[in-house]
Amino acid sequence: MVARLRQSIEHKEQVKLVQRVRAFYPDVLIASIPNGGNRSASERVRLHAEGVLAGMPDLCVLRRSKGFGGLFVEMKTNVGVVSKEQGCIAKQLNSEGYLCVIARSADEGFKIIEEYLDES
Repeated sequence: MVARLRQSIEHKEQVKLVQRVRAFYPDVLIASIPNGGNRSASERVRLHAEGVLAGMPDLCVLRRSKGFGGLFVEMKTNVGVVSKEQGCIAKQLNSEGYLCVIARSADEGFKIIEEYLDES
């Protein structure tokens, strides 16, 4: 029950963040990476074969900025915990020249994206 509530809050915050970015930065590509959710065993196998990778962040901003090849954002609530897989993927993305961060709300995520896109 608690996990479902947390997922619902994360979903709502992610929707708000994406809508805000698209409103204020219509020329910036922001996309979801839908790795989460409850799936049947056969669906997990099929999606894994297609390239779904456990631990990938929730969102990607496909724009080079500040020396990074792109920005990845993992949405979490204030009490959400980064999984082992998420931590490993974040380290790998950061070592490959991307910026991977955690946002605990739509407001925090928007501030992170604004700072990332700021060219001054």
